[in-house]
Amino acid sequence: MQYFFQAEFSDSLHVPMCVNKWGDINLENRRMSHWGIGPAYVIVCLLITITAWSMTAIPVMSIGVITGIKPAMYLLGGLLIVFGFIIWLNGAVLSKLDDKINKSQLVTTGVYAWVRNPIYVGITMVLSGILFFKNNLLILAIPILFWAILTVMVKKEEAVLTEVFGNEYLQYKKKVNRCIPWFPSKK
Repeated sequence: MQYFFQAEFSDSLHVPMCVNKWGDINLENRRMSHWGIGPAYVIVCLLITITAWSMTAIPVMSIGVITGIKPAMYLLGGLLIVFGFIIWLNGAVLSKLDDKINKSQLVTTGVYAWVRNPIYVGITMVLSGILFFKNNLLILAIPILFWAILTVMVKKEEAVLTEVFGNEYLQYKKKVNRCIPWFPSKK
């Protein structure tokens, strides 16, 4: 059977696979890739952040500003940025993700034991933190939009991970949240 390369991406592991013209997956010829939904997700969220930041200059948006909570908004924004960067750094660099990708291994330890998508979650937290610095309650709905976009976008990756890693990934999904860092479940 003749196969051609088609990018089918998985969670933070980004697993392209070979697919024949009938759509059959050839898992034996799979190889790990370093890309997935990340670039598209970051660009979309960055554009939304820039748009929301710019919209606060519109006079009607001033109704969302509450001066009495400005220090709290700055504190929360700063914490989100710092923790987001730490989560991203652990997921992208300190977890030695490249080594695991090259060995076609599912990463379930370190920050990946707390959240299945730490790279995306870290970026989401940083961009959300930036929005807090505008001290405008109207744009604080934007982080909810980020989480919704992320949830929808990673479903395709999760389907591929299930195909590639089977029960190992299904068990991992039961224990670890997709987008909200939390203590691992004992399931």
